[in-house]
Amino acid sequence: MTSLRRSPEKIRLPLGFSFSAVAAGIKVSGRPDLALVDVWGRAPSPVQAERSSAAAGGATAAALFTTNRVVAAPVEVGRASLLATGSRVRAVVVNSGNANCATGRAGIQACEQVCREAGKLFRVPASEIFPSSTGIIGVRLPAEKIYAKLPGLIAARSPSQQGVRAFAQAIMTTDTRPKIASGRFGVNSKDVTVLGIAKGAGMIHPQLATMLVYLFTDVGASPRELQILLREACDESLNCMSIDGDTSTNDTVLLLASGASGARVGARAKDVRVRKKFSEALTAVCQSPRRTDCQ
Repeated sequence: MTSLRRSPEKIRLPLGFSFSAVAAGIKVSGRPDLALVDVWGRAPSPVQAERSSAAAGGATAAALFTTNRVVAAPVEVGRASLLATGSRVRAVVVNSGNANCATGRAGIQACEQVCREAGKLFRVPASEIFPSSTGIIGVRLPAEKIYAKLPGLIAARSPSQQGVRAFAQAIMTTDTRPKIASGRFGVNSKDVTVLGIAKGAGMIHPQLATMLVYLFTDVGASPRELQILLREACDESLNCMSIDGDTSTNDTVLLLASGASGARVGARAKDVRVRKKFSEALTAVCQSPRRTDCQ
């Protein structure tokens, strides 16, 4: 049975991920508004984990996006990047305070440039950087503020509970508290962990509930398997909510699998057992904000 933890309890950390956040000056409040997830990938060495750039890594990915006909620039860029890489992600860069929506071609270019600048620092193609934005619509994204803070954001990353909490707080907008849930199960002499971080308050409606949701696991799986499992989990959780009948321009659910636990979802008999347990854990984590934290 999966053991579940919800904020503010102890956070269980999947292997292969580091988190950080800084204040980039996008929010007028001066609060942290730029967040990063660095994906080491499978079984990083201590040396790789400490490098400020170029640590070989990456995760397989699956994603669901808004069904609104109007979509923000990061949704367009993120979709295209997953297609270009075969659903592989090296890092996730999220800003809050500005949705980069209804900003025209300039918004797309700003988002692409953020990914290029981050890609240079990680020494990977821009398409391996997954972007997200949340906040005010119709205002130009101050991308130059993001570029300036990327080196410090990367240097600050940490595979720790503190890093997770910093990430969760930096992506908040009108939320009253961060939303974090994690679960862990044992299978085939290996431990597999699932971590979820979400933001979202207001404009809640079926089809992702106007949220940014990031799910991380150290199980190994193909993008196809992840997509099936993510859809199943969301149909039992995030797609079940409605408050005022609206959908957002930025809704995103991203699932990343590092494979660092050594357990794998697959067709072999022992892997089928992993799939069942992972599906249960993923659904439990996705349902957790609905039960306890959504405003």
